[in-house]
Amino acid sequence: TSSTIGNNHRVDSSTLNAGNYSVYTSNSTGTNTYYILNNTMNNAYQYGAFLNNSHAIKFNNNIVNMRGINTATYGLYIINNNPTAPNFHEINGNKFTNIGYSGIYFATSSNSGSTMGQVYNNMISGFKYTSGNVGIYNASSSRWNIWHNSINLDFASISGTNNCIYLNNGNNI
Repeated sequence: TSSTIGNNHRVDSSTLNAGNYSVYTSNSTGTNTYYILNNTMNNAYQYGAFLNNSHAIKFNNNIVNMRGINTATYGLYIINNNPTAPNFHEINGNKFTNIGYSGIYFATSSNSGSTMGQVYNNMISGFKYTSGNVGIYNASSSRWNIWHNSINLDFASISGTNNCIYLNNGNNI
């Protein structure tokens, strides 16, 4: 949807089929929380969910099954999300399959104050990218706890490196 104001959205218990993105958000208020819960996302071309700008993300108990023809896909892509404490990110209990490049990717998305983002109990598998795969990729994001995830690098890429977890800058991980 397109609007000038969008606060605290919830996408819950839905089946989302095809498209370039299954879910796309963009909001510049760090006090909002976007809830994406209990959904099945099938056959998105590029991103299962693309979550942009300053708001807290609760991405829990979703099944993300990407379209198999594109090898450079992302199950969950979080960028520029810096929630204001006491809000924090939570990515829990998701299953990412048929992934091209990365299951969970967060860039310049840090939690604030004493809060820590939580990434736990996720399953990531079914990689297809031929130049290296990454289960969870952190690019310049701080204040995250990453624990109890299962990442199966079941595809041997032709070149590049394969990483279950790749930490590129950021503090307090």
